[in-house]
Amino acid sequence: MSGAGGVSAVRPGTIGAVRQEGTLALTRRLTLAEFLRLPEQKPALEFEDGVVTQKVPPRGQHSVLQFSLAERINAFARPRGLAFAFPELRTTFAGASRVPDIAVSRTERIPRLPDGKVANDFLEPPDVAVEIVSPEQRVNQAARRCL
Repeated sequence: MSGAGGVSAVRPGTIGAVRQEGTLALTRRLTLAEFLRLPEQKPALEFEDGVVTQKVPPRGQHSVLQFSLAERINAFARPRGLAFAFPELRTTFAGASRVPDIAVSRTERIPRLPDGKVANDFLEPPDVAVEIVSPEQRVNQAARRCL
């Protein structure tokens, strides 16, 4: 899936709705494994309780705040070996797959490959998940994704 279409959100307990290039195709609810096989999209797709949703596209002020906050966290935490702030990092755990605006993980909890490089898959919750609430979003919706 790519382009302007995206995936529309549906209420839990209903069938999934996938919107591709202007058309709507009704599908069954997805499993987490099926969701993780979908190609990445911008803005990111998220998964919870069999339902796929698409994040609100970031805009200028949101992006500046996101970058500035991650930069400040990293300026403090990285030199001390405490943590790292990852913007737009997919985290998959507890049957859900989310992409918080900023995911902060303590250094010792960052998954690594045998050669010491940071792994691509983060299968544990971040220590801190930051969601920047845009005027188009509801605060409860954004806060729930941080839990």
